Amino acid sequence: MYIKLLLLGKTTMKLLKFGFYSFAFTGLLVGLNQTSALAFTLDLFTDANDTFPSTTIPYQTVEANPIFGGTVSASDTDTGLSDVAWGQRRLDLTSTAGITTIGDSNIKVFGSPATSASVNSESGTTIDSAMFTWGFDTNTDYEDITDNGADNTFGLDIVNIDLNGADIVFSVTDNNNDRGSVTVENITSTGSISFPYNDILTDNPDVTLGNIKKIEMEIVNVPTDFDVTFDLIESRYDADFPNVPVPFEFSPSLGLLLCSGVFGFKRIKKRLATSKA
Repeated sequence: MYIKLLLLGKTTMKLLKFGFYSFAFTGLLVGLNQTSALAFTLDLFTDANDTFPSTTIPYQTVEANPIFGGTVSASDTDTGLSDVAWGQRRLDLTSTAGITTIGDSNIKVFGSPATSASVNSESGTTIDSAMFTWGFDTNTDYEDITDNGADNTFGLDIVNIDLNGADIVFSVTDNNNDRGSVTVENITSTGSISFPYNDILTDNPDVTLGNIKKIEMEIVNVPTDFDVTFDLIESRYDADFPNVPVPFEFSPSLGLLLCSGVFGFKRIKKRLATSKA
């Protein structure tokens, strides 16, 4: 009886030791899963498919030039880009001319070394909508725009803008086609502008910020004779706004964690059953 209890005690100690290493391993995997995220940069405006005439500067542009009260829309898409989310940037522009006006409006992206994007209209031309789109509806390469919960806003750096202002709307679409938006109205000054993710979740609580497939930035309520230039869009932390929950995102390390946990408990159960026999 004494020998049997002694052997059972040794077996229990081995099982406890095995259980400790098993959970230590799963804990390590949890740590790897939580620290593997990279900061999310939407667009550095360093790259484009074409070059500005007579230079080597990457260049993308779209123009809408309506006349005498008419409305014109135009678009352009560049792909295979560096320093751009999903390697793709689409520009869409819709403008309306005054009754006696030959209109002139455009969106321009100047790559490195200029690295900026601008939206412009001449006197008598009203921009109805200027849209930047990254990603696409059939995209299956989902991005965590919160940097694993570390960031809580989109940050937009404006280097020039007319004092008469405009509204800017950021919209995101997730892997389930849930879409939410955040708007900053009447932007009239240069500097960094924050677009809080919490407002996106308020607009649509079903949006999963860790699985975003498309992002749109639209400039609306634009006055005539308007100019704005910006040079960076990225995710940021802003202490003036609420944090957002860490998005759930299945990963290989999480899969290994679950498997190791199941394996460890099965080994313990089997060893206990053997020792009792």
